[in-house]
Amino acid sequence: MTSKHLALLLGAAFACSSPQKAAVVEPPVAPRAVPKPAEDTSFPGGWIGAWRGPLQIEIAGKPPQTMAMELHITPLEAPGRWTFRLVYNGEPRDYVLIAVDASKGLYQVDEQNSIVVDAKLAGDTLLSQFSVQDNFVQARYHRVGAALELEILMVSWKTPNKTGGANGVPEVQSFPIRVVQRATLTR
Repeated sequence: MTSKHLALLLGAAFACSSPQKAAVVEPPVAPRAVPKPAEDTSFPGGWIGAWRGPLQIEIAGKPPQTMAMELHITPLEAPGRWTFRLVYNGEPRDYVLIAVDASKGLYQVDEQNSIVVDAKLAGDTLLSQFSVQDNFVQARYHRVGAALELEILMVSWKTPNKTGGANGVPEVQSFPIRVVQRATLTR
């Protein structure tokens, strides 16, 4: 073997035993997140649709109850009017929501039986209050992201707690809450 062959063999041996550079592997590039359009919470446009969820009912002195609830809001042909259909355990109540002066947040809920309840839009919340058969009722529909929260409180006018009224302090009547209804509805 000549020195030339020996050099070639040694060169080949060193080439086989020399450390190879590790291939640089770039981490995969995550696709850019496409921002989700913001949920339209405007009233009534962002409220249109069929909302569903469980309704929790607490009545003073009774065990809590739960029932299925739905709220359907759809535009009607007449401008400034929408269906406002409440469904409790499959039983519908068809009302009409009417814009009285939308720029001032003034609306009405027409029960279509001669009863019309005034309502006020304050931010993302539709509020109403009324009395019926010695009871005072407050209703609150509040839009929170993709959900619509409902809360109804009922008190009796007949059973106020009276305090104050002495030494120049005015008399104050408070009314214990008899019924609380709450639901978180989604489309």
